[in-house]
Amino acid sequence: MSFAYNAPKQTDADRASNALMIVFMLPAYNEARVIGTLVAKIRDVATANGWNARVVLVDDGSTDGTAQTVRAVTPPVPLEVLTHNPNQGLGAALRTGLAHCVNRGGPGDVIITMDADDTMDPRETPGLVARLGEGYDLVIASRFGRAHAAMRGISAFRRALSWGASWLMRLLFPEFRVRDYTCGYRAYTWETLKRGFDVYGNSFINQTGFVAMLDVLLKLCAAGAKVSEAPFHLRYDRKQGGSKMRVLHTVFDTLRLLARRRFWSFRS
Repeated sequence: MSFAYNAPKQTDADRASNALMIVFMLPAYNEARVIGTLVAKIRDVATANGWNARVVLVDDGSTDGTAQTVRAVTPPVPLEVLTHNPNQGLGAALRTGLAHCVNRGGPGDVIITMDADDTMDPRETPGLVARLGEGYDLVIASRFGRAHAAMRGISAFRRALSWGASWLMRLLFPEFRVRDYTCGYRAYTWETLKRGFDVYGNSFINQTGFVAMLDVLLKLCAAGAKVSEAPFHLRYDRKQGGSKMRVLHTVFDTLRLLARRRFWSFRS
């Protein structure tokens, strides 16, 4: 079953412009050095495309002034900052941010998730939104597209690990027809995320670490979401500081989750 992509929810002030509502949900942890640049890019893309846009930033226990930095962006962008203290991990940030977007949004809204470290370019968002308009429920910015996808600044080891994980997931879940299961840059219709919370309840986003993005996708696919992918350029060479992901720990968590979802249940 596909989740309907309806006309955008509008306020009285917006009806004359018929502008699409795009919500950018950014989980962030100590990204003060780049968050202002990223939000300014989001503002410029929204203006160029005539969108009504707002940013929902989940500040997951940052200690470097991430929230204060984003509030200082000028000209300002409509912004909501949700705070965790202390840091609770990506899964908790996703749960807080996406639940907020669903509760505050409505039919026709588009929710964009992306990393807050400026490695994902908001200028590629219009391509994702256009795919939603073709009838898809969820569009992934894919690092593994047949053409025009690229990864810069990734070590050979991490590149091989990403490709290996992609092939393993395709073998385990061929029915979902997805190449990139773990990229955090995605466009969802509001209806798709609402359906996820309705179907799975509190277990929709119940993973604590980096595997949360994988689990959300698996659950939505199992619930019938129609998924597409659009190639994009991951610019890891722009990342400030080291990765926050513990590689071996994430590999173990991923394998354990894949086994549970393939051979046991999508609701645990």
